Amino acid sequence: MLTRNPRLEDLKTVKGDYQKILLSTMKLIADRYEKNPDYHWIDTKLNINTGEDFPQWDPLGNRDIVYPWIQGRGLESLTLHRNWIKKTYSDKTVLGLADRLEDIILEVSESVKKAKKLNRGHLFFFMNDRGEALNMGNDGSWVQEQIKPEDPCNTSDMFVSRGLFAASLIPGSEEDRVLSIKYVINVLNGIKHGDFVTDQQPLAEGNPVSAIDGRLSHSPWMLLIGSMTLLLKHGVQEALESGIYAIRYILENHVNINGKWEKLKEFDFIEYIRTDGDLWYNKKKVLCDPGHALEFVGLALQFCFLAESLEQTDAKLKLEIKEITSFMFPIFHRNFVNGYNRKAKGIIKLFDLITRKPVNSQMPWWSLPETMRAALGCYKIVKDRADRSFCMKAYSLCNNSLLKNYIKEDSPGLLAVQTRDKKGKIVDIIPAVPDADPGFHTGLALIDCLEMIDEQ
Repeated sequence: MLTRNPRLEDLKTVKGDYQKILLSTMKLIADRYEKNPDYHWIDTKLNINTGEDFPQWDPLGNRDIVYPWIQGRGLESLTLHRNWIKKTYSDKTVLGLADRLEDIILEVSESVKKAKKLNRGHLFFFMNDRGEALNMGNDGSWVQEQIKPEDPCNTSDMFVSRGLFAASLIPGSEEDRVLSIKYVINVLNGIKHGDFVTDQQPLAEGNPVSAIDGRLSHSPWMLLIGSMTLLLKHGVQEALESGIYAIRYILENHVNINGKWEKLKEFDFIEYIRTDGDLWYNKKKVLCDPGHALEFVGLALQFCFLAESLEQTDAKLKLEIKEITSFMFPIFHRNFVNGYNRKAKGIIKLFDLITRKPVNSQMPWWSLPETMRAALGCYKIVKDRADRSFCMKAYSLCNNSLLKNYIKEDSPGLLAVQTRDKKGKIVDIIPAVPDADPGFHTGLALIDCLEMIDEQ
C-alpha cells in the first residue's frame, strides 16, 4: 500500500503487486482456455465474488453466450500482455506463459474472423458459441439478430477490429494485418460520418446505455483514441491525424471549456449531448460518468506522448499536442473531485452536473486503474508542486482501494470484483457484461503504469 501523499519513487514499491496481478490473470485465462479444448473463445465466465463458474442455466453467463466485447478486448489484452512478458522476463516458466497466450490469440482470432464473416462483416453484443448474432426477446428468449453488410458499425466492431489488429502482429501475417486495418478504418469512417451505433444492451439497472435518437455519446470517440494509439504504435501513420481529431472532438463537444455551458463548472465532462451540440437532459439531469472522463485523460495523454515522440510529428503538430495536453490536468482534477467517494473509496458511476450530486453511486472497478494511468500521465506534464501532489494523492487513493477493496488474495487470477455499492459493499451488479475483464482495463492500465514508473 502507498502512503496518502507518496513520492514518485515510492511507486516502485507496488510494482511487484502489479506484476503478480498481470501474471496471475493471464495464467487463469490460459488455464481456463486449455481446460476446454473444443471451446475456442476466451473464457472468463466466472463469478469473481465466489470463484465459481457461472451455471449453465444462467441466460447471460453460460458458455453458449459469447460477448464480442470480451473477445475483442481479450485479443488486444492477451497480445499486449504477451509482449510485456517477453520484454520483461527471461525465466523460461514465465516465457512459457507468453507462448500459451500466443496459441490462444491465434485460435480465438480465427473464431472471431469466422463470426465476422458469418454476420456479413459485423458483430453484435450477443452471439452464440457458433458466432451467430443474437438478441434477447421481450420474453427472455434468444432470437437471431439479422445483420446486413450495410448496417452501421457498432461498439463490438470497434473492440473486435482492434483485437484482430493486435492479433495480426503475432503471426506476422500481412494479409491479416491489412484486413484488420481496413476494419478499424471502416469503424473510424463510420464514427466520423455519423454511421455508428452502440450495440450495448442494458444489463444493469441505473446504467442508461441503450441508443436514443437525438443523443450522442463521447464513447465511440474515446474508444477511437485507443484504436489510433494501437495502430500508430505499430507503424500505421494515418492514425496520427485521426487520433488528434478524436481528442479534439471530445474537447470541443463534451468538455465545458471557457464557460461553454454556464450552468456547469469549468472542465466538467458531459456524457451525452444532443445532435445540435447542446446538453442532453435526462429528467432534468446532465449526466457525467467520472470514470469515463478520467479514462479519456489517460488515453488522450497516452496518444499524445506517443505522437510527440515520432520523427514525422512536425513542429506545428507538436504545438497542437502541447495545447491539447494543457487541458488534461484540469479535466482530471475536476472529474476526480466530482466522482471520488472518499468514504467508500471508489469512483461513482454517474454524477449530475446540475445538482452536483450522484445519480448512480455504484463504484465499478475499472475506473480505478484507468484513473491511475491518467494520474501518472498528468504528473508528467504538470510543473506546479500542488498539482503534482494532487496527482500522487489521487494515484495513491486509487491504488490502495484497488488492491485492498477490489482485488482479494483469494480472488481467482487476482481478478478485481466488478462492483461495490455506495457503502463499499461488494454487490453482484454487471457493469457492462457478466464475464470478468480479460485484463483489458486492469491489466493494460497497470502495464502502462509500470512503464511510466520506470521512465521517471
